Amino acid sequence: MTVRTTCLRTLQILTLCALLLLAGCYPTAVHPFYKADEVIYDKALIGDWASVGNDEKNVLIIKPGSDEKEYLIVNFEEQIAYTYIAHLFEINKVRMLDITPANQVRTSHTNDSAHVIFTHSLWRVNQIGENLDLRLMDEDKLKAIVGAEDIPFVKNDDDVVLTGKTDDLQDILRHHMDELFPAEGHSHFRRMRNER
Repeated sequence: MTVRTTCLRTLQILTLCALLLLAGCYPTAVHPFYKADEVIYDKALIGDWASVGNDEKNVLIIKPGSDEKEYLIVNFEEQIAYTYIAHLFEINKVRMLDITPANQVRTSHTNDSAHVIFTHSLWRVNQIGENLDLRLMDEDKLKAIVGAEDIPFVKNDDDVVLTGKTDDLQDILRHHMDELFPAEGHSHFRRMRNER
């Protein structure tokens, strides 16, 4: 077994454990937030990014994905690696990254991986350059919105999983963008190395 294979297998095991531990930590959706013809690609995202300005030391490694207009993101957080596939798109002239876990779960609490569904989550991209600002959707704000409007969702414990189609999801974003992604919920990163 090569060193690369060993590293990849270790990364996969760590990612699977993290996914099982973190399922439901932020709002998710069953369907993508984007349509295929809306996906854009910006090489400025590619590179290694280190978090700044907070106590947590996160590192994002963003590389081209295996498909056109796709990114592979490895997020190192507290020495745990989370791996995602991401697609960049715009809505209301705001850039968004739709992310889904990159690895397939081989086992689950039911021992039936056919019943594991990878959901989509969303990062708002506020700035790309030497600095990268990302915001996660605010779950409390989303709960208030789905409670007040006719938006299809289910609850997983206390977490919201949106079940509407892509058009429904985009309507929510168009009407509630600033509410769902408040300024105080951002993560700021600085470019470590550019791999263009």
